[in-house]
Amino acid sequence: MNIIRSKAREMVLNGFEKGWEGPPFDPFKLARLLNISIVPNESISDARILSINGIFQIEYNPYQKPSRINFNISHELGHILFVDWHETIRNREEDKIGDLWELEFLCDIAASEILLPYAEFSQEANGLPLNMASLLSISNNYQASLEAVFLRFAEVVNKPCAILIASFEADDKKKLTVDYVKPSSSSELIIPNNYAIPASSKVFECINSGWTSEGIETWDVFKGIEYKIFAIGLPPLKKHKRQRVGVFIAPEQFDQKPEKSIYTVNGDATQPRGEGIKIIVQLVNTTAAVGFGFGRAMSIRWPLSKTVLQAWKGKPDFKLGETKCTKLNNEIYVFQILAQKGIKPKFEGESILSYVSLQQGLEQLKFTALELNASIHMPLIGAGQAKGDWNIIEGMIYDELVQNNISVTVYVLPGTRFNPKNKSPLSLFDTRTIYEKR
Repeated sequence: MNIIRSKAREMVLNGFEKGWEGPPFDPFKLARLLNISIVPNESISDARILSINGIFQIEYNPYQKPSRINFNISHELGHILFVDWHETIRNREEDKIGDLWELEFLCDIAASEILLPYAEFSQEANGLPLNMASLLSISNNYQASLEAVFLRFAEVVNKPCAILIASFEADDKKKLTVDYVKPSSSSELIIPNNYAIPASSKVFECINSGWTSEGIETWDVFKGIEYKIFAIGLPPLKKHKRQRVGVFIAPEQFDQKPEKSIYTVNGDATQPRGEGIKIIVQLVNTTAAVGFGFGRAMSIRWPLSKTVLQAWKGKPDFKLGETKCTKLNNEIYVFQILAQKGIKPKFEGESILSYVSLQQGLEQLKFTALELNASIHMPLIGAGQAKGDWNIIEGMIYDELVQNNISVTVYVLPGTRFNPKNKSPLSLFDTRTIYEKR
């Protein structure tokens, strides 16, 4: 599961580099960026991917709800993440038999990653209350199916909750069994697959698609604890005709931990604040030049940062996605991430930031910070000369670091023209002028 999730995130980040944006995140546009054609075919149930004369093509049934179509297309994009995907025609929902069930479930995971992307979704999800209204608002905003929302929400939220998908027996609305369960990382709930939901539950009221119900209940698997139950009827899978129900479960009461966040302050990241071990993050480029902004400021305050960068250039590991951590004094380290392609873009406004490389670097930073028990300090990395979208970058920082309980402080120099809604909140003029005035 982790492998397919990683591959899906790489696909998403490559899409970001090519201009894919949202919400909503259009899987049709992502497919075009990947040179995969999409055509309607009303004779198929949902969607399928195939190769015609060496040309990859996704076919889909156009007579579906837009959110369902988006999920189907995203699911088929998930198939291309497997090396043998082209060896046979894959049909959405029709192949869920035998060993193929696991493959189709993994493609559902990939679909949720595409519609509710890494680096964009986590912060929004964690800012919402634990109820069905939150999930419905996400589904509407991202034009994603509720099933995709269920999968991703439980994965990224840092509060105790769980989702499950259950199905009625074909002709019996008095028996409802669990198909699969996804608890959040902080949930202690254990509900087995094929668990029979108690007949007294409000969940049984959702006998048709779109019907909702809620209540406070105690099932035998809850071990005496009261949980809030929010349920909604989901459409049956085409082949099985069994009415399904999506259930969102949250404890009636729980200890609310301090909200995880990125601390943004006015200041200078070359002078990190606080006690203990501190890591300064520096984005570097493939020429190893320090430029006129933060790199130059680091080279002045911490000359060793430039020395190790110049020594790193030309080494076999001096390539995009690699990192170097250097101790500057007893309390401060610099962590350099090679994620910028050159110094200047070929075209005006073009980003030279590699999101994939930045993600790889942040992942390594996570391990280093945990090993050193260090806090992280950085400027608006990637959003200056690299022309990256700070909204995406901030989401990556949140997913890779903050979600792993690593303290992150972002420093914005006083006087910086910073608007987080802009794709590139800083200009070369901003960073050069402000740092040279220091």
